[in-house]
Amino acid sequence: MSHASTLPTVTHFSVALRRSPEERPAEGDLTVGDAVVTFRAKAGPMPWAGRSTYRKLRSGLTIVRWDPIVDVATLEFGGETWWVEGPDAQALARTLGAEQAAISPPLVEGPATLTVLDGAPMQGHLVLDVERLRFRAEGADLDTLDVEWAAIGDVRLGGYHRAMTATVAGRSIRLEGPTAPRVSAWLTALAEGARLGIDVHPAEPRLERWPASRRIGALGIQGELVVGPQHAQFVPSGLVERTLRLREVTLPFSDLHHVVVHGWTEKKLTFVTSAGKETFTFPDVDARFQQLVDYFHAGHKAWAADSARAQATIESVLAAWAPVLDRRPVHVMEVHLALQVRARHDATVGVLVQTADEIRFLPVGGPTGTAKAELHPVPRILRTYSGPGGGDSSVCFS
Repeated sequence: MSHASTLPTVTHFSVALRRSPEERPAEGDLTVGDAVVTFRAKAGPMPWAGRSTYRKLRSGLTIVRWDPIVDVATLEFGGETWWVEGPDAQALARTLGAEQAAISPPLVEGPATLTVLDGAPMQGHLVLDVERLRFRAEGADLDTLDVEWAAIGDVRLGGYHRAMTATVAGRSIRLEGPTAPRVSAWLTALAEGARLGIDVHPAEPRLERWPASRRIGALGIQGELVVGPQHAQFVPSGLVERTLRLREVTLPFSDLHHVVVHGWTEKKLTFVTSAGKETFTFPDVDARFQQLVDYFHAGHKAWAADSARAQATIESVLAAWAPVLDRRPVHVMEVHLALQVRARHDATVGVLVQTADEIRFLPVGGPTGTAKAELHPVPRILRTYSGPGGGDSSVCFS
């Protein structure tokens, strides 16, 4: 009776292995069995000194990735990572099912065209989630591109056809198609969230894209304003960007001081940040202003959830206003980061200080900013305070 069907299956691969980014790759033989993955280094100049051998249970293999840009397979065994390269690295990734790596819900998904360096454009399918960017060319068994989004640098959207250019592992890539503008916008949103220490979750509202004109003196630059919970980003139209060599303008909400609608013949919306002012016009400025306030609330709540960061901001604002406020002793009851909304078209970020007999609102821009501090006696504020969504005459703090 034959028992060949019960024998374990073992596959051998000639590869080089690193178990940390700093160490040099060690050449050797990696075998994949039904239960164990084993790497045995080649014998050195002194064979009697022994050969390094590493073993991992195959059931502990959680993620397998293949990066064709640098020709490296990544194997993750719980808390340990193996980086595998060499002539059989791609075959190893295919054998271990690299396409079965865990994937988060997508932020962007759809057709795209990818060009790496000066190679030929490749048609395929693109997926961006909160961890990685993946692209698989048509007819390919493995992803042509599979990288962490944080490893993508020099992101820029431009050109008449709205192509995105970037660098991955020192190599230039070009992404074209309907997904390119959305990928560029989400990469900015993810980077801004990482800078603020806020995780961007797929369940958050998708980025809004508003046709807008950026005002530079008497000049109006046409383009789109991309708005999310952590930032607003203006992307000029391809023709203007190519002609005037303009780039995107990113306005992080963490740097926002004041947003105001102004103008008579044409209403304009101006952002005031720590870096300066940016003014835009929209088809419907009233609706856009309210959407901005809603988005800011969503992002501000997550940003202020870090108590140490919120306290540091409060202390810096109080220190900025201390020289110009009266120095009479007061009993402070509560202090909060707040957004003051006035007359429906004026929103100011600041610190709300409640004492025994008054409420003070101190804008984050300090005494030299565009917004003034306000002091309201408690009896008056109790009569006019109506909460978010109040009438034009009320002072609303949220």
